[in-house]
Amino acid sequence: MKEEKRASRIFLRKLIALGIGALFSVRKTLRYTNKLDIEHPCIVVGFHDEILPTIDTLTGSDSVQMVGNSHIGFGLADVLRSWGYKKIIHGSPGKSSKRAFINLLREIKKGKTAFIAPDGSRGPRHVMKDGPVFLAKQGGVPMYIISPSYKGIRFRFLWDKFLLPYPFAKVTFRYERIDIPKEATKEELEDIRADAERRLEAICNPC
Repeated sequence: MKEEKRASRIFLRKLIALGIGALFSVRKTLRYTNKLDIEHPCIVVGFHDEILPTIDTLTGSDSVQMVGNSHIGFGLADVLRSWGYKKIIHGSPGKSSKRAFINLLREIKKGKTAFIAPDGSRGPRHVMKDGPVFLAKQGGVPMYIISPSYKGIRFRFLWDKFLLPYPFAKVTFRYERIDIPKEATKEELEDIRADAERRLEAICNPC
């Protein structure tokens, strides 16, 4: 991706990174009641408003993170790098984002797990795009839908109504494994996507 050289945009992204980093510093206080017992490599899928505990837990796992191409996405990328994430791919979780799709698939085939917020980076909220299912099929890896259960503050003015955990909140992961048949047709993949969306919505935190 082309490096941003405009000073005003660089400053804005750094300012956003400071804000996200300050809010996300609550992660250091979270109390996890269980661990993610998942097979690697895989596709980990969780809605955008609940990403914090999941990306915190995956820190140090050498996983790949997908973030948006917006200023907020670049700010978040800076924060994730400060946590130790080495591979961050900018793009949309839809299969139509070809460059991001190819880059993610390349990393998955190297044996890396990828985390994707399927309704990111701009929504619609809790609507799962098709990219994760296609990636799981093409990469020959399982997909896990994940929702961390916790109490926090809802930022209802944001498109995703982001749920920031309270300091020292207890976090319990609820997740399900979904295997994508290699011979699945386009219509069957859409059925799997829709079913995964419904199942993820059923286990996520109430709004």
